[in-house]
Parts: sequence; structure tokens; C-alpha cells
Amino acid sequence: MAKLGATIVGLGESEADVVFESGIPESGRGVLYLPVLQWMAFYRSLAKGLNPDRPENLTAVVKLEL
Repeated sequence: MAKLGATIVGLGESEADVVFESGIPESGRGVLYLPVLQWMAFYRSLAKGLNPDRPENLTAVVKLEL
């Protein structure tokens, strides 16, 4: 992806661009990354001229058929 011009950001416990140093086992560590990824997605959408609070092609109601 970097060869195609993408910006690469590494998230991890050590030797990464964003280092957490939490000491949490790997199986439970994913939840730590979610706020960082949400923040990055929010600002990326703003940079693209999109409104993250009113996304297109999504409905406000989810209907479940039981």
C-alpha cells in the first residue's frame, strides 16, 4: 500500500507509530485500538468532505426479522 501512496500507521505495544504499552494480553488488546481508529476515520471523512454525523446511504432504523 505504501508503494501506491498510502500512509501506513502501526498500532502496537512496542516498536510502532502509536505505542500503548498496556501490558494487556493480545486477546483483549483490540479494544484499545478502537478509539484511535475511530478518531482517524472521523478526521479522514472530514478531509474527504463527508459528514460523519450524517452518512449517506444509511437508514436510521434497523429492522430485524425474527
